[in-house]
Amino acid sequence: MFYKKNFGSAIDHSFVTAVSQPLSFLFSILTGMLEKKEKGMSYIGLDMAVYCDNTYCGHILALIVQLTSWQLTKLVVKPARLPSIAKRDERLVPRSCISSVTNEGVWLTCAADELNNLLPLVETYFIERPALDPEFMENVFLSLTTNSDQTGIHVPVSKYNTLLGETVIGRQVQIEAQNGHVGQFEAFVIDSQTGEIKYLVFQRGHLWERKRETVSVTAIDYLEGESFFLNINKSEL
Repeated sequence: MFYKKNFGSAIDHSFVTAVSQPLSFLFSILTGMLEKKEKGMSYIGLDMAVYCDNTYCGHILALIVQLTSWQLTKLVVKPARLPSIAKRDERLVPRSCISSVTNEGVWLTCAADELNNLLPLVETYFIERPALDPEFMENVFLSLTTNSDQTGIHVPVSKYNTLLGETVIGRQVQIEAQNGHVGQFEAFVIDSQTGEIKYLVFQRGHLWERKRETVSVTAIDYLEGESFFLNINKSEL
């Protein structure tokens, strides 16, 4: 149909063969180059399905990153079923528990019950009132249910179970170019063996015409608050 529309009914089939064969050969070369480029890389992003023992067991809510070395260290997973009444049931899954990554999702080496027993992202417990505690840490914060005027001996607080230097990267993280906002975080592309982050993937545009953009981590200048600031402008994307 393509050739008839452009060249009419009196088409020279020998011409079509002569053109299509080199194009097929070129396409195979380009495909091979793309496969070679992506070999050893894994796309790990928000909302990806997580599987334990070949069974769906949850989805990814956020990624834990060591920004000084650009390493993906953990996944924050929302278990599909968790025998708990706790409201905050996100689990920290070490990268070492990742067996493989496919188009269907992330496959773990642990079973579903083992996933449920991993450390939660946020843990709530009781300590002495922070104002009286000189060892009060940065990653500990007052629970939202805490009354600021509370004068009791103990108050509920929450603590992120992340290591020093680790940062939680979730849907709230925005992407800013040198000349303005460009999108919202979606994923990282990492080296499957080392966990080193190679690319940042984000969604750009309005809800009705969004498109996926990928930039090298070398294009990231710094993270401040809940935004990645790039060292390039919009026209360079």
